[in-house]
Amino acid sequence: MKYCISALEVFLFEHKITEKIAIFLKIMYDQDILDEESIIEWGDSKPSKKYISKELSAEMKATSRKLVDWLKTAESESEEESSDDDIEMTDKKIAGVHEVEEEKPAPAQPVAEESDDGEDVDIEDI
Repeated sequence: MKYCISALEVFLFEHKITEKIAIFLKIMYDQDILDEESIIEWGDSKPSKKYISKELSAEMKATSRKLVDWLKTAESESEEESSDDDIEMTDKKIAGVHEVEEEKPAPAQPVAEESDDGEDVDIEDI
């Protein structure tokens, strides 16, 4: 799992979108590619210069701090089986993901059929 996050760091660095790491981590968490333990472990570890610069690694971890903290909170709440819903935090808000609304289709109009004498007949009138 840690190699997956390291590969993500390199990918984001090469594409100059390192500030989006929290979004990518959240998506990978939602798709069960990464588990919360791996993300928390990565976020709590010291910055490494193994694949990218130490400064950039520290910057990415700082950018992802809200997500890591949210995962820690979610993990501790699930362990406690707490039913206390005083603080509700949406995961999309933490990762900076904006929801796109789907376009709703227009309501269907009644179909008219032509009768034998050439007049339109509304199906609902039958």
